[in-house]
Amino acid sequence: MKKILVGIPVKNTGRFLENLFNQLINLNYNHKLITVVLIEGDSHDNSFEICKSLQNKYKHIFNDINVFKLNFNFHLNHDFSRYEKHLFPDRIKNLIITRNFIVDNFLDDNDYIWWVDSDFEIIEPNTINQFINHDKDVIIPKVTHDKWQYHDCGSVVIENGIQHRFQFINKNLVKLDRADTHCFIKRHVFDANIRYTYVQKEYADGCGGNQHCYSDGTQFSFDCINRGFEVYGVNDIIIKHHNV
Repeated sequence: MKKILVGIPVKNTGRFLENLFNQLINLNYNHKLITVVLIEGDSHDNSFEICKSLQNKYKHIFNDINVFKLNFNFHLNHDFSRYEKHLFPDRIKNLIITRNFIVDNFLDDNDYIWWVDSDFEIIEPNTINQFINHDKDVIIPKVTHDKWQYHDCGSVVIENGIQHRFQFINKNLVKLDRADTHCFIKRHVFDANIRYTYVQKEYADGCGGNQHCYSDGTQFSFDCINRGFEVYGVNDIIIKHHNV
């Protein structure tokens, strides 16, 4: 069976972490093949202390749980303000550093990395098995949200200059032209020396808005496609996001 690295950036989401671990524990996959890495940065709640507590509480269940703290001196509330123009670029830069830190320090001994948002609310038990069975280089699930219906504006198919969000395409597997970051990715993608990079360029997202720089998944998905890797959205893997 394949070894899975679960990468979780954490910032001001301490109140969600116990539930998230309950979801990971409920996965019907061999937990001794799962390594969890939590990277906390600049929280003004007790996120780091909760990460350490969960590490001690559940380290016997998984292959390993690693907790690190990165200080960016960047303070941000966990609400919609984090998408504001003057905050968004630094937020993305810090996420890029966090993701590359996890890849460079923990991926070597694993077959896949799965980027999990710290505020995911419901993850179905068969999720990892479904990802592996689809057998794609990069695959992103459908993430639902009570307020916005779907949480992902970044994963799209582009036809004649028009962007179509994959969640609204009546197919299970949808080959994408761009993807967000909460993906399940084969290690050989990173073995090709692809990493997350910052691009200061505005673009229209798939929800009719404008992003003020490339999100952490945007350039990564472009680089994957340009290097011959296939990027897919999948509609039969559904993850529920908390209403924030």
